[in-house]
Amino acid sequence: MRNVVSYKGRLRLVPQPLRPLVQTVVDPIRRGINNAFFRLQPRRIAATGRWTWQLVSAIKTRRRATGLTVAVDVTPLFGARTGVGWYLHCLLTELAHRDDLQLRLYGRSVFVHARDEQISGDLPRGPAIALVAHQVPDDLAVSSRWLVRILRALEPVVIAADGNRVVFAPNFVPPARFRWARGGLVVTVHDLSFRNVSWTLHDDTRRELAAQLERTLARAHVVLTDSETVQRELVASGMRTAGASRAIPLGPGHLSAATNAVLPAEVPRRFALHVGTFEPRKNLAMLLRAWEQLHSGAQVTLPLVLCGAPGWKNEDLQPILRQGEDARWLINLGYVSDAVLGELYRRATIVCCPSLYEGFGLPVLEGMRMGRPVLASDIPVHREVAGSA
Repeated sequence: MRNVVSYKGRLRLVPQPLRPLVQTVVDPIRRGINNAFFRLQPRRIAATGRWTWQLVSAIKTRRRATGLTVAVDVTPLFGARTGVGWYLHCLLTELAHRDDLQLRLYGRSVFVHARDEQISGDLPRGPAIALVAHQVPDDLAVSSRWLVRILRALEPVVIAADGNRVVFAPNFVPPARFRWARGGLVVTVHDLSFRNVSWTLHDDTRRELAAQLERTLARAHVVLTDSETVQRELVASGMRTAGASRAIPLGPGHLSAATNAVLPAEVPRRFALHVGTFEPRKNLAMLLRAWEQLHSGAQVTLPLVLCGAPGWKNEDLQPILRQGEDARWLINLGYVSDAVLGELYRRATIVCCPSLYEGFGLPVLEGMRMGRPVLASDIPVHREVAGSA
């Protein structure tokens, strides 16, 4: 586009030594003026007015809704989907076709731009599902980059203005942008690892979760746990909850016994399987040492297949992971798709769950769901989930 303000011809009147200084001062001013003329075109002003009216109208529509409206934090649906992400996905899927409530899904931001990361995978669909996301276009009178920053600072006001009757935090604590929402707060506490096995977390994560959870429980109307074990731990912890707590056990909902997925070529016909994030609580170091000893003693020729997200505090695993792969008693697949995970469960000779601590222990249930023998550590929640098995 042709510059509205140009001074290149006049720059020749400035002495040569001073020209760099003049350019340094004048260039930003010139660019600002040109950008202002560019942004204040009538069509951009009109587009800004239409977009603002649409935003206000959408908020008014949400405020007028009758029935039970629930603000749901869907941040766990971004990125690689692990335990909490699948928990939320399955919960939304089960509730999607209810006609007596509206689940309003709030992602990482109410105001989104095309450059932003999107929710991974497909969202459940149904009359109860409503994604709250206002697209910020590029053709407005204000730069989208600056407008998004301003609007995101105002998000707590916008979410509060929606007037939701319930706020649901599926991952321990609600995000800061929910801080002014007045709906009854429901939170899910998946485990108390930050208290029971605190050394398995980074110090800053442990401190932040401990501080935030205390405040959250103090104002939560209902606290959900994945198991009766965690519910008992919560009562014994001394952390006070403003409302009631309820244990609602998980299920293997997102896995199918008939996946027919193609497994990676390196997976043999017979293998043992471990599913879980690579982090200390999963006790992978013990499992790897045991498998190394079994292999070196020729007591077992069953390869161990690992799949899961990279996790944290796993640097000490790297040498034995490399040794196991070199010796071919270990196959590390990393994070795998849901279809491949289901097929791994279906074909596994045995499923290994050696965790030091769990809030539920979903791989135990998933392995049993697929009819596989499960080798599990003797911890209270595994006894609860596996029952007489």
